[in-house]
Amino acid sequence: MDPFKQSVLEEFGRLFIESMHDRSCWYLEHVFSGAIRGPRPAELADQYLSLDEHGRHVVRLFAMEGVHSAMAELLKFFDENEIGIAFKTNSGQVVNIQAISDGLVGEICTERGWIARFSKYKDGLKPRPDSAAD
Repeated sequence: MDPFKQSVLEEFGRLFIESMHDRSCWYLEHVFSGAIRGPRPAELADQYLSLDEHGRHVVRLFAMEGVHSAMAELLKFFDENEIGIAFKTNSGQVVNIQAISDGLVGEICTERGWIARFSKYKDGLKPRPDSAAD
């Protein structure tokens, strides 16, 4: 791939993972820990904390799968419908990300994909640090 296109994909991928993936994971961790208050997050935290260690582990796995699936479906939607994604690079140039990738879905979940390279949560949601049983 052309080095410029590769660098643009890298720049977009880093931002996409930080903005969508990592923020979603941060939110889930904070809901599970009870750090985010409100009727719905509090209810979810209470239900999560009522589970045993294995149950909480399974919930974290399913939550990550949901985040990954939603991201993949969004990118697949753009690819299948040939919807351009206008991305303004750090240099100020606007590039259609969908047009320069050979498949946006393939950019996120492979061993060398965006999640593996850019995410703080590449190993999944962490157990609660204050809970030895989690």
